[in-house]
Amino acid sequence: MNDGGRLAAHDRGDYWRSCKGCTVRASKAEFLLNCTCLLSGLRLTTATYDLNKVIWNHNGYLGCFGHFGNKSERGPF
Repeated sequence: MNDGGRLAAHDRGDYWRSCKGCTVRASKAEFLLNCTCLLSGLRLTTATYDLNKVIWNHNGYLGCFGHFGNKSERGPF
């Protein structure tokens, strides 16, 4: 969720309502979600969140906060 221009993990997060242009950047240590988010007064800021802090893998299923994704042999690309 967009918490005053800071991305924060939340069970029912809705960052997409006030954050746009999101990308994911991976390194050996981090898996970063980067977005441009709206602040009060219609100002924009860059916000970053390490997805490793919230996303987990259980036997090939990705999930977070008790929500499971679909298991896939191949990615969507």
